[in-house]
Amino acid sequence: METNELSHVRCDLCGADDSQRVLEKEGACYAECKRCGFIYAHPRINDPEAFNEEIFQERLQTYVQKNYSAKKQRDYRRELRRLEPFRQNNRLLEIGSNVGGFLFQARQLNWSPIGLEPVVACARYGCEQRGLNIIASTLEEASLPDDHFDAVYSNAVFEHLAAPSVCFQSAFRVLRPGGALYVDTVNYACCTREYLGAGWKLLKPREHLSLYTPATLRAFCEKAGFEVLRMQTNGVRFRTNEDRKLRGLGRLREELAKFPISLACRFTLKGDSITVLARKPSASSR
Repeated sequence: METNELSHVRCDLCGADDSQRVLEKEGACYAECKRCGFIYAHPRINDPEAFNEEIFQERLQTYVQKNYSAKKQRDYRRELRRLEPFRQNNRLLEIGSNVGGFLFQARQLNWSPIGLEPVVACARYGCEQRGLNIIASTLEEASLPDDHFDAVYSNAVFEHLAAPSVCFQSAFRVLRPGGALYVDTVNYACCTREYLGAGWKLLKPREHLSLYTPATLRAFCEKAGFEVLRMQTNGVRFRTNEDRKLRGLGRLREELAKFPISLACRFTLKGDSITVLARKPSASSR
C-alpha cells in the first residue's frame, strides 16, 4: 500500500502536543515527546491498520514456518512457564496471535487459550489449519468479559499500536484481579540503535508506530493501573541485515565481542527487546 497522506498526532502516553523529530526513514519520521520521552511515528499515515494488514498477508507463509518451528515452540514454552504462577482457571488471552504458534503451545500445556488477530488471513490460518480459537479483532473491539483471564500475553505487537494506552487499559479490564500481563516489544533505548542508527531493522515508522523505553513502558503499565513486577531486556546487534554475513573466525570474534555487552544488557536494560511482567492488583489491595 502506498500513501503520502499523513496526519498529526499527540503523544499517546501523556497527551502532550510538544515533540521533536529524532529520526527519519522510509519517508516517515519518529518524534520524541518532550514531556514524557515516548517515541512515536509522527506525522503518521492515515490508515496504519490497513498498511500493516497488507504486509502481514504478504508474509503469511513466512510466519507459519517461523511460529511452528521447533525453536519457536521451545521459546513459547519457556514464556508460558513465566505465566504459570498466575494460573488459576486456565484462561489465557493472546493479543496479536498472528498464525497461532503461541496458542498452539499453550493448548499443549492444557491452557484454554483465546487469541485476537486483526489480520484476517492470519486468524483464518490458525482457526482452519490448527483448530485454534482466534478472533479476527483487536482487543478494544472484541466483546470479552471483565475480570476473566489469568494472563494476557503479547509478543511483537505493541510496537504496531497507534494508541497503546487503550490496549493497556483493555488488558487491565479483562484480567482477573491478581492476573498478569506479559508484553515483549521493541526497546528504543538500546545498544543496537546506538550502533546501527537508522540501519536497525526494527526502526520502521510506517509499521512500528510506537517505540518504548523501560521508563515509558513502565509508565504505560502504571497509567492503566498495573503493578510492574519485572522488566528485562536482551539482544544486541553490531551489523545491519544488509551487511555481509560473517563466517568462521570473523563470526567467532563478533560473537565474543557481543557476549559481555549482551550480558550487561540484562542489568542496564539496553537490550534491543524489552519485556515487562505486570500484575492487576487483587481486590484486597485496590
